[in-house]
This record gives sequence, C-alpha cells and structure tokens, in this order.
Amino acid sequence: MIKEYFESFKVLTKEEIETVIQLFTPKKLNKFDFFVQEGQRCTEIAFIKSGVFRSYYLSNEGEDITYCFRFQNELMAAYSSFITGEGSLENMQALSSAELMKKKKSEMEKLTKSPNWIKF
Repeated sequence: MIKEYFESFKVLTKEEIETVIQLFTPKKLNKFDFFVQEGQRCTEIAFIKSGVFRSYYLSNEGEDITYCFRFQNELMAAYSSFITGEGSLENMQALSSAELMKKKKSEMEKLTKSPNWIKF
C-alpha cells in the first residue's frame, strides 16, 4: 500500500521509494487513542494502513470542532507542529482501531538532500 502511494505521484525513483519505505516503522492504535494531542509536539508523520482518524480542536468556548477526517492510504501529521516544532493546536484521534506506518521528522530531514523528495 505505502509503495503504491508514493508511486502514484510519479516523482520519486524506485530507489528513492525503497529508501523512504525502509524508514517507516509500524504502530497500532486502539479506538479513541491519539496520534497527537493539543499542546504536544508532532515529531512523526504517519501513513494510515487501516483505520479512520478525525482532526479537531477546542474552540475558545470549549466546543469540540471536527474539521478533517483521514482515511486508509493517506499520510497524516499535525503539519504546523511538525514543521515549526511547536505544540500542536489540534488533536488527531483514531475513530477505530488503526494500523500506521510512522516515520520520525529527523528521518524525513535526511531525505531532503534528494531533489525529487523536495518536489514531493
């Protein structure tokens, strides 16, 4: 699944895709577990092998506001936190049991030496 995901963009070479895939490690989450919570730094990106996630935040009035769903065969991260290194403004919660392939930000940074990866 993950190989086909990267191949679908037609940007990375086969060798680059193999290198990327080797950097991912499996992780399982139970229903209602969090991938990232508000205030926590997001230091990983994940490919969803199975499961459904919702992204939400709490309004100033304390209202739970869902603004995005993530499904199988998608990448996910709390991107603003992932990029800045600051605490997340959002929560990413599993709505079902889930299987992920995750990769640390430090591993991602090694890939930026490839011009093709930068295009991706």
